[in-house]
Amino acid sequence: MYVASTEILGHLLEARFESWWRKSLRVDGREVAAKRGIGETSLTIDLSDHDDKPHLVEVVFTAGMFSYKVRILIDGACVEELTMTSKPPVVGVCRHCGYALKGLRPENDEIQCPECGRHSAAPKT
Repeated sequence: MYVASTEILGHLLEARFESWWRKSLRVDGREVAAKRGIGETSLTIDLSDHDDKPHLVEVVFTAGMFSYKVRILIDGACVEELTMTSKPPVVGVCRHCGYALKGLRPENDEIQCPECGRHSAAPKT
């Protein structure tokens, strides 16, 4: 998985390039958009600033030969371009929100995260 994160309009925005060409976008730890696609892919969301003024935020994923980049546009203007870095999965932590899953009982080889409610594979013992 490759990840790029930044603060936009007072929110933590995280762009992820995952396996099988899945690209996802998280705002303040919650997944808000996802899409599969080869080549340049765009995800668009509405996001409010500190004054509750809505803005159109577009995140454009670009895959190069040896790097992955994201371009962030707010209301059509490019505000930031980031290079994605490799982020290995952490064992014992929810792969969706980062919540520590230590001590939770697996069910059907999965653990349900009490923070976000999503399922992660249980660690092999």
